[in-house]
Amino acid sequence: MVSQKTTVGRLRLWEESMKPLFLVIAFGCLTVLLFPAQTGVLTPTPIAQPAYTQLKAFLNLTDIQVQSLIQIQTNRTAAQQAFSR
Repeated sequence: MVSQKTTVGRLRLWEESMKPLFLVIAFGCLTVLLFPAQTGVLTPTPIAQPAYTQLKAFLNLTDIQVQSLIQIQTNRTAAQQAFSR
């Protein structure tokens, strides 16, 4: 049978070994809470204007198809700008 003195001694040893772990976890949690993950405003990267004449020739597109692609890209850019505001 284990004596009460031995049990209390083991408990104190366990408590003392857990203090540094508790401090490390507490410090880590405070660090995460105090420092934000992202700062500033996210700005979308500008999209380079494609060479529509080369694209038209490579894909054998008509003028109407090229105009449709330009409109799609314009709408996409406007949606990105509206979303980032």
